[in-house]
Order: sequence, then C-alpha cells, then structure tokens
Amino acid sequence: MLFARKIYTSYIIFLTVMIFPVLNAVGQQPAKSAANLRFTKHIITADFISEGVAIADVNRDGKADIIAGAYWFEAPTWIKHEITKPVHYAPATEFSNSFLNFSLDVNSIETNQADRDAHLKSPDFFAAEQYPSVDFNGTLKKVSGNDYKLDGELTMRGVTK
Repeated sequence: MLFARKIYTSYIIFLTVMIFPVLNAVGQQPAKSAANLRFTKHIITADFISEGVAIADVNRDGKADIIAGAYWFEAPTWIKHEITKPVHYAPATEFSNSFLNFSLDVNSIETNQADRDAHLKSPDFFAAEQYPSVDFNGTLKKVSGNDYKLDGELTMRGVTK
C-alpha cells in the first residue's frame, strides 16, 4: 500500500508541477506543435507530506503555486512556506493530517450580478473585508478495516466548527 501511495502521490505531483503549468501556458499562447513542447522535472521536496496537492496563486503574483500538506511552494523556484505546523505520520499505516483542504477566496465570488456579489461580500453574509476566506481542513480517519471517515473543521467568519 505504501508503494502504491507513493506512486499515486508522485503522479499527482507530476501532474501539478509538469502538466497544469503547461496547460495554463498553452492556453494563453498561440498553438504550438507537440514537437516544440518540453517538460522540465522539478522535485519540490523529497518528503512525503500529503496524499494530494492543489494549485493556487497563493501570493497573487500571477504564478501557479503548489499547496501540499502543511506547506505551499512558491512558483517558479518552489520556495517552501509553512502554512501550519507539520505533523509527521507513518504513511504505511495512516493517512496524513492534510487529506482534504479547501480555501475559498471570498473576494473571488462572482455571480454575474454586481449587487448580489456586493451583498454576499458584505457583513450580512461573508464579511469579506474582515474575513477574506472560508477554509476547510479535513483528515481521513480509519473507522475499522477498510472503512474511513472524513472529519474536518470549517472556518467561516472567524468561527471554526
């Protein structure tokens, strides 16, 4: 299982580091022939820190950064930044403490109706100026045998439940 998990994680990191930036770049440039496309492998960490990764422009510099485990890696040189204190675990017998994480930039809400967007960002709803994100941090916990439960904390308007 550990070997399969490492292969899966390597595949996800490969997709994140190699494929998505290329797709993003290809989508913004005139079409090129496949013969002109080149990939460069970047190893951002040798540590097994999470079962998956996400891509976001964390520092809003227009570049796709990588979020994995307790860290985000700043593009294009993949500088490692700690988001939260990392917890070490035994990947052969348990999942990481960062199984499913999601962060919504409240200021990015767009419903195609300016008045509604302003109302959703107002103190009546998300209070975007004071609380710019809605966050979910989930962990997968073994119940028994092959049964697992996703448990997590949702933070909205500064309240975590």
